[in-house]
Amino acid sequence: MSAEPLSPERAAAHLRDMAADVRTAVLVRPDGRPAGREEHAGELAGLTGELLDAVDGALRGERTDQVEAHTERGSVYAVRRDGWTLAAVARRSALSSLMFCDLRATLERVER
Repeated sequence: MSAEPLSPERAAAHLRDMAADVRTAVLVRPDGRPAGREEHAGELAGLTGELLDAVDGALRGERTDQVEAHTERGSVYAVRRDGWTLAAVARRSALSSLMFCDLRATLERVER
């Protein structure tokens, strides 16, 4: 039995509700616009695109489906599927495997 579908506008809030370590999140539509109206969603969507573009460039044309970056103050995680991207800024102590599991599970439920 699969979980109920999520509207794109609700996906980031669902991820925040589900994952205690998430500080903020954004679902990015295939055209680069954020889905939803969370504070700073547009800025986070743009920065997520830049990060993924930089990683893809470093991979010399290969396209990654996930990325993880850490600083001393926190971490960024992003996953892509079918043109959609879900990104989260989390506490530094977040476990990568759980973050990616939650990101993928949420993205899987998004109505397209």
